[in-house]
Amino acid sequence: MSAGVVIKVDNSVERTAWTRLLEAFRISEIYELPGLGQPLEKSIKIETLSDLANYHEADLVVLAAIDGDFVQGQRALVSFEHPEEAIYIFGGSMTRLSQADLLGETIVESLYIEAGDLFPSQAGAVVLWDRYVKRLLL
Repeated sequence: MSAGVVIKVDNSVERTAWTRLLEAFRISEIYELPGLGQPLEKSIKIETLSDLANYHEADLVVLAAIDGDFVQGQRALVSFEHPEEAIYIFGGSMTRLSQADLLGETIVESLYIEAGDLFPSQAGAVVLWDRYVKRLLL
């Protein structure tokens, strides 16, 4: 079972939150789209989602965590069955994920969390915990 994430880092608070979160869930596949803040040390820098094909083939799962002018999730996380191999795609707090970012990509699912507004790292914690718990129940 393997999971990775695609993120945009907007500031030092988000950088610290993502670093702690990814360490806690032992996520080693970290792909980073251009954001506004200092990038994470262990991430692979990519310019577009199409670049992921050069590194890893897995189901792409988009997660919309904040209401606004960006990708909206279609299925609630609570009813989602996580793929064995998945890369979860999150936007940034300020550099949100747009439809243009996803152009030409094969997305398995776009999810939303029924919890109101969340920062991307908070949404990441919820999604990775959900994956962990559901995998334990299999």
